[in-house]
Amino acid sequence: MNRARLFDDQQNGNALPDLREVLAAQLNSALADGEEHIAKSLESLIALLMGFEELERRYPDDRELIDSLKSSAGDLVQQLQFFDAHSQRITHVADSIVNSACSLPLSAQQNSRCLEELRAHYTCEAEHETHRSLTQCLNGNVSQSQLEDD
Repeated sequence: MNRARLFDDQQNGNALPDLREVLAAQLNSALADGEEHIAKSLESLIALLMGFEELERRYPDDRELIDSLKSSAGDLVQQLQFFDAHSQRITHVADSIVNSACSLPLSAQQNSRCLEELRAHYTCEAEHETHRSLTQCLNGNVSQSQLEDD
């Protein structure tokens, strides 16, 4: 991440992160979570497919059932490929939005108001944690390398 632009928080004296950087961090965090789940799903699918081979050896008379299960597993592979492509598309769009938004002027008051509106829409702990981590990093409570490791 580039050097963060800071806004002074008039209420508590801390620095507030630039809204655009929070948005980018939230998108990156969500995409990373999605990719992690896709990787775990693929591991499970590989184990499942290996199990089908064993079933074919043990139960050669149940080939029709095993073929049906393999077909379902193939459908799952296609769905996972969709999510991978979906993640790439979101990344490209998000990067463009953030890069475009960075060229727009933003006052400290606008930044503070928008951050509060954004925070009010968070529905899961991961969103709150990403926001807290970025804010703590900018206020010197967490190092940049610790933030990137999370």
